Amino acid sequence: MMKLMKQPTPTVKKPSAKTATSHTMDDANLDLYCKSKIHPIFTDALDVKNIHIVPIYDRTKTISVKEKNDKLFNHKRPTAEIIDGEGFVYVFPGKDYVRHYAKIYRQQGFDVTVHDFDESDIRAAVASVFPKKFPTVDTVVLGYVQPLVDEGEWQGDNDIFWKVQQVGNASVAFVGVEFSYWGDIIYYVIEQLAKKTKQVIYIGKLGSLDKKDIPNKTIASGNISHVDGKEVQWKNIFEKSPLITKGKHISIPSVLDETHQWFLQNRDEYRFVDPEIGWAAKSCQDNDTAFSYLHLVTDNLHGHFIEDLTNERDKNVLEKRLQYVGIIKAILWHAIANEEVSLSAAVLQAQQVRVDRGLMRPLQRDWQACLSFAYHTQEEAWEIVRELPRREWKDQEVVPERLLSEIVDTQIQLLTTLAYAGFSEQDLIDGVLEKLQAKRKDWK
Repeated sequence: MMKLMKQPTPTVKKPSAKTATSHTMDDANLDLYCKSKIHPIFTDALDVKNIHIVPIYDRTKTISVKEKNDKLFNHKRPTAEIIDGEGFVYVFPGKDYVRHYAKIYRQQGFDVTVHDFDESDIRAAVASVFPKKFPTVDTVVLGYVQPLVDEGEWQGDNDIFWKVQQVGNASVAFVGVEFSYWGDIIYYVIEQLAKKTKQVIYIGKLGSLDKKDIPNKTIASGNISHVDGKEVQWKNIFEKSPLITKGKHISIPSVLDETHQWFLQNRDEYRFVDPEIGWAAKSCQDNDTAFSYLHLVTDNLHGHFIEDLTNERDKNVLEKRLQYVGIIKAILWHAIANEEVSLSAAVLQAQQVRVDRGLMRPLQRDWQACLSFAYHTQEEAWEIVRELPRREWKDQEVVPERLLSEIVDTQIQLLTTLAYAGFSEQDLIDGVLEKLQAKRKDWK
């Protein structure tokens, strides 16, 4: 089993050339991450040294108090029990998921035994929880779907739920799953979904190997992933969107595999990394189903950003992500409908859902909040201008698509502010025309 290499001291500043290639997590953060994944039943049981990783989905065992009950989906985690002084961890069967938890427990000093299982066990586990009444639709949107759909009842049962909406002329099922379909598990989930649709779009989060990608501000997509020793390619429906950052992706079983050596070997060829995208694409190809993904970068492996996997549940990080949910929704709606959509309306609708749920402060007629939001937006715009000479012009290499993407990001946020304040798109157009016709002497 590969051991993690010693990590450098953490930093929140731009790293030197020596530290720029460091592991995604330093020693302290790696330990913090792994401790957060250990089942609490073993915290006080100091005599438990041996852990059995059992690839069985069993919710009758002790459920962890660490499960994130503040969200509808992706919150069920491995259960556990202690028998005759030995620990048993019951993990949803999947070779990547089992390997991930085995590495976590070994990293924390436990002696780990992994019980045998095969592909038929994974397929049977997924089939046993897949709803028998799942509808036939044009498109399935899988993953981070709760913030993307309107209020209303979710259909489904104990583990898999959905809402069907009309987007343009397409029927779209937004699918939420309560257990984690880590790594190759998603292959078998999509194997079931492919019987009910001809297109799967995966919305989620991933890591970046490019130091330019800012966590919780960069929207990623692409059409290539390396998985299981091979490359998979597909037609990306988001290819022409000016709001995305495109790059080549690599799927790996665990974040604990992101060693210093692995990073050096892959940073020049791949831009994005996560455990699922490649498996999802492979499953779609094997099952004659179209595939695309739209993910938010939440971790940069260069390690010089404050926001990473250890603090992604912090309130300020979650609030920051919500600002980009509206942008993701606008991109998604436009691609599915394949027609012109109102960005202002799409952003406003998505953000209003946040307000209705109490996740965001309403901006309408709240000028203090509006001004704060607008000020933040303009600060981001100025940051783009300030960074251009150092980041791109220094090397005489300007990337118009990237610059446009960043500027549009800030303008969409500004549109959100105006919409909340009660202005329509026509008000904005009229305001611009009035200024242009003013013939001000101070304008050159």
